[in-house]
Amino acid sequence: MTIDLRQIEINSPLYPSQQRLRDEVLRKPIGRELSAADIDRDSLGSHFVAVRGDEVVACVGLYPEGEGLLRLRQMAVAPALQAIGIGTRLIAFAEDWARHNKFAKIELHARTPAVGFYERCGYACDGEEFEEVGLPHIVMRKRL
Repeated sequence: MTIDLRQIEINSPLYPSQQRLRDEVLRKPIGRELSAADIDRDSLGSHFVAVRGDEVVACVGLYPEGEGLLRLRQMAVAPALQAIGIGTRLIAFAEDWARHNKFAKIELHARTPAVGFYERCGYACDGEEFEEVGLPHIVMRKRL
């Protein structure tokens, strides 16, 4: 199975496939839908995808939060392809872009079941668990 890693713009033909994946993996399981605010926020970020054929099978976004800081958001991997390294490769690809663009740190709000994944990618928990979108999360950070 060949997986290509790419940075895409929101006007890319792959962007709708990325949105569908995010909906299926992140929103629908908790009863949420893509909103206009989600789409507006996307225009502020940099988007990275893993593609098999013409299908987006993983995605993540990096959004500027301040001097040298990015916020990682909307990490999703197709359920049938989870736990085989695609997400790890995609995060490393996005982090390489961040380093190249002189960012020093990435922060994220991890859903608690995903904490182990992010720890394996080098992120560390910072603070206490809190609720966001009705689910327990924890802030995680990584210096690049």
